[in-house]
Amino acid sequence: MKKFMNYLRVAVVALTISMAMSGCSSSDDPAPAPTYNVSLVNESDAALDVDPAALSEQIIKIQTDAPLTDLSIQKVTEQSWCIATVKSTSEIAVTAGANTSTADRVAKFKLLAGSSVLEFSVTQAGANPQNVTLSIESEQLQEYSGMYSYMGQNDKAVVKVKVTTNASRWHATATAMMGNDADFVITKARGKSGEEMEFYLQPSMSEMLAGTITITAGDQSVDITVNQMTMNGATMFKLFSDENKTKAFANKTTLNFAATFDKDDTTEHIKTFYVTTDGGYVTLVCKAGTDTEVEGDAAWLTAGGNLDALRISATSNTTGAERKLDVVIVDSDNWSELFRIPVVQAAK
Repeated sequence: MKKFMNYLRVAVVALTISMAMSGCSSSDDPAPAPTYNVSLVNESDAALDVDPAALSEQIIKIQTDAPLTDLSIQKVTEQSWCIATVKSTSEIAVTAGANTSTADRVAKFKLLAGSSVLEFSVTQAGANPQNVTLSIESEQLQEYSGMYSYMGQNDKAVVKVKVTTNASRWHATATAMMGNDADFVITKARGKSGEEMEFYLQPSMSEMLAGTITITAGDQSVDITVNQMTMNGATMFKLFSDENKTKAFANKTTLNFAATFDKDDTTEHIKTFYVTTDGGYVTLVCKAGTDTEVEGDAAWLTAGGNLDALRISATSNTTGAERKLDVVIVDSDNWSELFRIPVVQAAK
């Protein structure tokens, strides 16, 4: 009987310890880290390439639904020259010391958002030699006595220019003298020796484009003078109310605006149409039924477009009376009328 009681006591103690350990284990296990959405705003930031000079701060834009407390940076490669920190739920800040070596160096990081991971890297170019050399070549450029030029044809042709240099990197910038900087689109603006700089020009509907693309490596630079004449005036112009261009908006169809607008709803006071045309055009705002352009306080309507879209916007009508104007599309050569949109805005 005593043996049985001893066995019973041992069994009870063992069961109690087991239950205690089980309870302790389940309560002490950390909760799994939450999973969040996290991504880069610009995919190119996944592999940053920076100059050899010290980098005071470069911002990487991110998108995430994680709170700031669940965001952190982890080094993948052990190094001390590059630091990445979470600045906010939308920004990572990257700094780097100067690279005095002629070799490139790479720092790799992980952005942790709970259990979600986003990897990115920073490559810093090696230091440039003392005497930098730079040359370019392209069958698409005209070259005369070391000066380069390009004449665009309004066809968005991509121009490729091979760059040769003993510098660690070259980079290209555009400056417009006529037109806008945005008309000069550099699609490959940075690279190593032997790689190609790439650019194209936006088609020019109503003004000549002129400017310079400058390729720089170290203290050396080469300029490419760029020109593009305006395209011929349009002989055909069509509008559509949808981006797929399946819903035609007919010539002389009236466009109606409300008297006032919800300040948070731009679709109420800005109407967007999609364009099909074979040339350049100019947008005018005229008195209803005439070719007379309006100015000053009478110009409550604005309109403008490009080869892709036409946008018309109105201000709120506080006059107490209905008002009318016409948006008139004319060709860019002879200013002959191609299309007319009567616009009516209701009274308040």
